[in-house]
Amino acid sequence: MKRKIGLMGAAALALLLGACSGEVSYSWPEGDNQLFVTHIKKPVLTVISSGAEQTELELPFIASDMVMAEDKLVLASKEEDRLYALDLETQKLEPLGDTGEGITKLLYGGGNLYAAYADSNKIAQIALEPFTIKNTAETGRHPHSMAMDGSKLYVTNVYGQTVQAIGTATMDVEATLQIVDRPNGIALEDGSVIVGGHGPYGQLNDSVYRYSLKEEKTVQKVETGLMPIEIIKDGGNLFVLNHGSHDVVKLDAATLELQGKVSVGDNPYYAVASGGNLYVSSMDADTVSEIDIESFTVTNEIPTAAGPHAMVLEEDTDENTGH
Repeated sequence: MKRKIGLMGAAALALLLGACSGEVSYSWPEGDNQLFVTHIKKPVLTVISSGAEQTELELPFIASDMVMAEDKLVLASKEEDRLYALDLETQKLEPLGDTGEGITKLLYGGGNLYAAYADSNKIAQIALEPFTIKNTAETGRHPHSMAMDGSKLYVTNVYGQTVQAIGTATMDVEATLQIVDRPNGIALEDGSVIVGGHGPYGQLNDSVYRYSLKEEKTVQKVETGLMPIEIIKDGGNLFVLNHGSHDVVKLDAATLELQGKVSVGDNPYYAVASGGNLYVSSMDADTVSEIDIESFTVTNEIPTAAGPHAMVLEEDTDENTGH
């Protein structure tokens, strides 16, 4: 069953309050470990409860990414010049602070929020309380996927063809790694960086690569599927989303040995893992797939509004240092 609550009302309220505080109030039923889904094709936020029941909340913008930080959902929009926070207890959306336009990716770790600006080739380090842009780093072209180990932030520069290591204390670029053309999707594992990507034009990539930070070279290449553009680490597992072959691969994080492979909807682009399940949004199929991690089979296909994208589970911890 699908329910739409207050769509026109929320939009009208957003316009009314935009000149004032920018605050928007919502109302949705409470549930256990609800899944929140942004949409890249519509200005809505979907709330999924019990694997089926849905509520669509209209946003005043299309959200480019979303993370859980300090018990709130923090949302970014490429067209907005500020970040927003949705308080899950009060069910109110309100501005956090000014950032300038162009944020395309978020990561929260070490008590700071990191915001990537793909078109202006920079990453901002942001404190949330009080809201302050503490520092910025200049990157290669089109920074996107990020992962942290506490003292370093690693970022893939899709059109810059590099992965950069940025010291979080100073936001200085400390190393530039060349691993794969048009890198995208990154995870950290035992002194190494695991990276996927689109590959060169005319010869698309079908593998993920392990780069040893100690040896300063690529030490392993494992075929996963066409255009692996997202890598999720969960315990001893890595989950790789192949948006060209429309499937998901489960790898042993230590060895990169294949543990399973399952087909999902067209263009999988984002995933979260929790409670023995992996949730994958497929932007061009308008579905979220629920996958049992142990058996690695799809147990549920949840239809959504157009273009499901970023996801957060309500029980997620604040620290999401790799996405």
